[in-house]
Amino acid sequence: LETAILRRPWGGEELALLREGYPGSALLGRYQARLALLQGAPDEAEGVVRRLLDRQPRDAALHRLHGEILEARHDPDGALRSYGLALELDPADAEAFGSLVRLHLAQGSLEPLLERVRRLRTLEPGDLVRWDREVEVLHRMGRLEEARELAARRPATGGTA
Repeated sequence: LETAILRRPWGGEELALLREGYPGSALLGRYQARLALLQGAPDEAEGVVRRLLDRQPRDAALHRLHGEILEARHDPDGALRSYGLALELDPADAEAFGSLVRLHLAQGSLEPLLERVRRLRTLEPGDLVRWDREVEVLHRMGRLEEARELAARRPATGGTA
């Protein structure tokens, strides 16, 4: 479906037909937003995603998509908020974390990201991904000794690694 809609010149027409048959489909709404973003219509994409978020406010992937849209609209602060919500909802979301790292690096503001991943790690100390996120941010901040000490304290096994 992704290939048919997002990677083919006739994808928009196919999506319109599918939306007629399944007008309330959240999945098709996501594709509509992605297609609008790919076609250079971030305002349209944002409208679709905002309506989807009204229905599914705890959907991490939707918040991540909203972050992509806000980046396309040249709103890095809004994108940081959306990616941050995605990470809060799904701390294992590698794309949201990577986007947060990239944007915080561009702004020279890794400290707030460190605080966020540290808080997430303390909420679920058995989740090894959360430990690794904190170690990575410390490394990127140049706090190598602190990163080394944290990595040494990391459990060998955990709940969601």
